[in-house]
Amino acid sequence: MKISADDNVKEVVVYAENDSIIAEIYPENEYLDNQEYFEKLIERINENQPIYKQIHKVVLRDEEFEKNSSTKILRQKVGK
Repeated sequence: MKISADDNVKEVVVYAENDSIIAEIYPENEYLDNQEYFEKLIERINENQPIYKQIHKVVLRDEEFEKNSSTKILRQKVGK
């Protein structure tokens, strides 16, 4: 299962930082402050992943990711 397949995830970027994998999620409005929901989602996803692919941290965003003119997320601006 992919994080983006969850109905309550509008946008997500997954990246590595300091030997950890982080999922930065922009959720649907009614889930903006529901860290617990996304922690449990990641637990379910991690069950089927080898250790080196498991997500260690979830960061919830309260605004969309910055995008270019083609509406692609500017990954170099994520996590900063």
